[in-house]
Amino acid sequence: MSPRRAKKTDVDLDNTEALEPSAGDTGAKAPPRPNKSRPSDLSDEERAADEILAHYPLAEPSLIMVLQELNDHYQWLPPKALLRVSEKLGVPFGKVQGVATFYKAFSLEPKGKKTVKVCLGTACHVRGAGMLVDELKRSLKVEPGHGMSEDGDYSLETVNCVGACAMAPVVMVGDNYYANMAPGNIGKMLKKEKPA
Repeated sequence: MSPRRAKKTDVDLDNTEALEPSAGDTGAKAPPRPNKSRPSDLSDEERAADEILAHYPLAEPSLIMVLQELNDHYQWLPPKALLRVSEKLGVPFGKVQGVATFYKAFSLEPKGKKTVKVCLGTACHVRGAGMLVDELKRSLKVEPGHGMSEDGDYSLETVNCVGACAMAPVVMVGDNYYANMAPGNIGKMLKKEKPA
């Protein structure tokens, strides 16, 4: 078999575009187009993740900062947002979830608009903090560290010590400390702290 000879064609040397190969001249296929989701196809959680990611370099060192902002925005880390972060940062989903479960500041469960924290340090414990937890569980119908009240207003957590032993037992809601709390004052505190 003899090699094929190129056909002689007239080429205009003033027109260099004619010398450039056009698509299809080589017989090669065009590279596949990336599967990009249109903004209208994204969930609210994915859009929120994209808005936060726009402020950071799309690389693994941004992971913790992005998760912090997402957690602040939603009060927890929705699965769709975590998947989007994984895709955009190029970090395996298992690693993203590992970081999210390692740090206690992150929650993988929805939380209420406000979190009620009961101190269970030694001073608070001996002054009845356990009864406060029981009353809050009954009032809010929620277990510490899991879920939120039916109206979505409150989550309940227990903490080891808040450093306010002289005011024991102590309950915190946001930045507000409630000193010398008694189970009978829980209802009044919840009404005062009711989110708008």
